[in-house]
Amino acid sequence: MAFTEGFLSGQSTQDYLASGISDWIAVPAPTGDLDQNDDGIQLNEYGVDFLWATRPDEIKREKLRGKGWTGYLWTRRTEPTRKEMGDATPTRPQRCFIALIGNQKNSLEFATCLARDRNPREPNELHYRDFMRSLKSIEFGHWRLPMEPS
Repeated sequence: MAFTEGFLSGQSTQDYLASGISDWIAVPAPTGDLDQNDDGIQLNEYGVDFLWATRPDEIKREKLRGKGWTGYLWTRRTEPTRKEMGDATPTRPQRCFIALIGNQKNSLEFATCLARDRNPREPNELHYRDFMRSLKSIEFGHWRLPMEPS
């Protein structure tokens, strides 16, 4: 199973980005509505490094739409080479990505690397294409923190 790091926020995507909480995404100016394809939302140096890239132009950003949310997915344009990855080279080809999805009430940012092939070697192993299909099914519900006893 892949290691996934993420953060679920009870803030709108705009407020989440404006807060500067993200470890991977940089927003140089106020962003406006995510539906306007804001080019100011890009990966910072840590995000670029997570995807094994050396320059931001090696990264591709795609617009995502789901059930009541929009967002972005960043991947590397080409697969990293063994020379670039050194000792960190996985035994199986992987696809690493960073995603940010959300709406006016919630946002979810996460990063992971998943197997590119469809031959699972471990129980519950997910590969990239299946994960991308299931990503579209995410729905943000209404959640509240438990009330403290009086």
